[in-house]
Amino acid sequence: MRLQVSLFTIISLFVSLNIFSQIGGGIKTKEGYFLGSRNVLIANCLRSMSADESNSTANNICRCRVELLDGRYSSRQIIKYQKQFKDSGINILIAQDTMLKREVENCLNKESYSSFLKLPSAARRFRDSCQASFKRTLEEKYNDANVEKYCACAVDVLKEKRLTEKEFDNLFDVNSLLYNEVNYYCGSPVVSTTSSKWNLGNVNDIQGPLADTIKMIAVDGMQKLKIRIGGITKVAMLDCGATDILISAELMSQLLLDSKIAEDIKFIDIGKYELANGSTIECKRYILSKLYVGKFVLSNIILAATEKPVTILICRTVLNKFRKWNVDNEKNILILEK
Repeated sequence: MRLQVSLFTIISLFVSLNIFSQIGGGIKTKEGYFLGSRNVLIANCLRSMSADESNSTANNICRCRVELLDGRYSSRQIIKYQKQFKDSGINILIAQDTMLKREVENCLNKESYSSFLKLPSAARRFRDSCQASFKRTLEEKYNDANVEKYCACAVDVLKEKRLTEKEFDNLFDVNSLLYNEVNYYCGSPVVSTTSSKWNLGNVNDIQGPLADTIKMIAVDGMQKLKIRIGGITKVAMLDCGATDILISAELMSQLLLDSKIAEDIKFIDIGKYELANGSTIECKRYILSKLYVGKFVLSNIILAATEKPVTILICRTVLNKFRKWNVDNEKNILILEK
């Protein structure tokens, strides 16, 4: 999803040998022969970025790149490549210049790469690339609206940060601060549009006292507590990283067989979830209007049902219904406050 700009695509003027007969200002060979106008080359570079001179970042990068060409190559080098590759000679010469590639990278690193996203055309190109990337990785299973919303939000977050092109790579590292910051503000384009962040309106999803203390049990290093859906009581593992409550398809079938419980469950869609081990599972997603936890009755809870046998997870979206929650490891209790 980078805004790639190939340097040799802007050097469209270097196409014939007769340019060496021109003497004067501009970009020259090592011997001082005229190759092309700085202004024209800079304009070509800006055009390749869908930018203009009003964008200071793009302007600075293009000027830096064009200056790298001044006095860089000898007439003999250029003639040799043009004899071998004809009109493509200078472009191939530039493409094979590994030292130039590193110097071009330095031009980028001097500037804020995020500034490009303030250009409507560059932002549109980034969004399109972002959406295409997700649709490739999600195969046929994706939600157009979720992906488009996520990519538009990502542009808004990234354009306010001062990042180099190299730092943009962190956007694809799930353990990086940048990746998690974007996902914090923009949510997940894959799993759910449900927000896990607390907000004042969450109190409307909670019936019960101002606070409750819930006893937990420790099993194989995991903390578990009782939950109830209708007349069915289960033990669920506390997992602060889980997005929604994960249950088995078998349990979901059991819930739906009870007509009273079925009234409180509504199918939403099918989504994909990434597990802690990095694997991905496909789940049917339902919204539950009554989940009993301690002395509380919670509404608007997402249940994700998978065909695989799984441990039921109490997720972050449940915990974040509450204004405050914490775990007392010494007493092995979960404290919830509205």
